[in-house]
Amino acid sequence: MNKPVLINSDEILLVSCDDDQNIAESGPLDASQILSIVDGVDDVIQIFRINPSEKSCEDISEEIAEAYVEKNIEHLDENSNVHDFVRESVSYNDLLDDLAKEKYNDEVYGTYEEQNRYP
Repeated sequence: MNKPVLINSDEILLVSCDDDQNIAESGPLDASQILSIVDGVDDVIQIFRINPSEKSCEDISEEIAEAYVEKNIEHLDENSNVHDFVRESVSYNDLLDDLAKEKYNDEVYGTYEEQNRYP
């Protein structure tokens, strides 16, 4: 991840869900705390950082999706049941592309183990 995802003490985390359920949490929060909030609900669509003092709102869905993919990389594939914001993220789609290339190469050239097997 390029920069740590952080909700400062003067900011609010807003998690928007598919079933009109929205969750708001005040900061400070780091990426792991945000992920645990997201994991506790179903069908998360978008995640926002709201700064009331500056009257600003920033969509941080992509950054949280990147943290989610990094945390769960060993358990993710094209059949994984993930939140909408993860499914639509660049990080998740890059992972799926890498897995598809690896599968293709394994079928064409054999797995790493098969290629490096000694007679």
